[in-house]
Amino acid sequence: MANISDGYGDITVRKVGKEFLQFINKVQEGAYYLLVDSTDGVVPDKNGDVGFTFGAGGRWNYGSNIDGYLKGEWMNGDKEKKAYNKFIEAFIKKKGMINIDYTDSDMATDWMGEGTFEMSVGENEEIEFSGNFNEESITLERFAEHNGESTHWALGYIWR
Repeated sequence: MANISDGYGDITVRKVGKEFLQFINKVQEGAYYLLVDSTDGVVPDKNGDVGFTFGAGGRWNYGSNIDGYLKGEWMNGDKEKKAYNKFIEAFIKKKGMINIDYTDSDMATDWMGEGTFEMSVGENEEIEFSGNFNEESITLERFAEHNGESTHWALGYIWR
């Protein structure tokens, strides 16, 4: 079984917010690892743009969830493949864009960091992926700062 990391951050979707939400809600149904914890109350604007915060447990790390859902690596069943293909078709047609800014950590394996991911449509109507993750070892002070909390909070969190 994989270690579960603590991923959270912001997702911005341009032009295909409706299609993104339909895709995510369809393929996350009953899934153990999620790209986003909830899309309740998330509604795209008239341009198809949407932005929201999320939390999700990563499979080893949150980056693997991104690869699993947005790069299609976990789309193995017919339901998932169909939903993914429909989303990708709309993504290319509308020249969509997805940006994810996130933090992630796993105390059991002593790492934390910040990452970005971008999915866009290139000139030849091919999907392009880019991103990075800046990892560091966990210290009490940096973990508190990383989570926007006090060192007292971090100590309690680490020793829970």
